[in-house]
Amino acid sequence: MTHITRTLKYFSLVILLAGLAIACQQSTPAASEAQTGEQTTAVSEPATETQKINVSTTIYPVYDIAAQIAGDKANVTLVMDPGDSPHTYEASPSDIIEVSEADLILAIGNELDYWIENMVEDSSAEIVTVDANIALRPYKDEHDDHDDHDKHDDHDKHDDHDKHDDHDKHDDHDKHDDH
Repeated sequence: MTHITRTLKYFSLVILLAGLAIACQQSTPAASEAQTGEQTTAVSEPATETQKINVSTTIYPVYDIAAQIAGDKANVTLVMDPGDSPHTYEASPSDIIEVSEADLILAIGNELDYWIENMVEDSSAEIVTVDANIALRPYKDEHDDHDDHDKHDDHDKHDDHDKHDDHDKHDDHDKHDDH
């Protein structure tokens, strides 16, 4: 499987999970009535805006997808700065506060952003990882060390240039110059 295909699968799952999480957080008056069995009457007061959920994401691609899905229904924040490496990331105090206030955290998983779990130990936020329920293939480097190059390095065997370098034998121009 190519890197692009694998990446697309990961981000497709993020889109699905983010959309599902956002959809589950919203309630409609009809759903509330069905649960309580009570009917509400229309009030002339303006409707209150539903509270936006706070979503924290670990890396930019996940942030971008979540922000596009959520639109104005959620406050989506990015923990790391774009371009930072998740392998060397160290959380600042403001990052820890931001993540602790999140209702939902979207992470890649697969030990890429392992540090997010340490940041939310005391938080009630749900961490959704892209690699959940995905059986990853073992990583196999597509490029060998090419150890068998030694077999092909003996170019002298295939180099017939020495045999054909004696161009004087085939140079019959002197014989035909008496025209």
